[in-house]
Amino acid sequence: MRIDTIKKDLTNIINQKIKDYSSIIIDSFVEFYGEKYRQIILDRFNNISYLLYN
Repeated sequence: MRIDTIKKDLTNIINQKIKDYSSIIIDSFVEFYGEKYRQIILDRFNNISYLLYN
């Protein structure tokens, strides 16, 4: 079914964008909160569940 293919493609695009920009996002949080919080930020960022709604 065409809609399933579109959903799958969109999910892949979103996941790739998250990967592409993850270092910028993490560095921004570290810059704001401080280097001493880097590990906490990394742990939380890496354990986020992303949900997409149709």
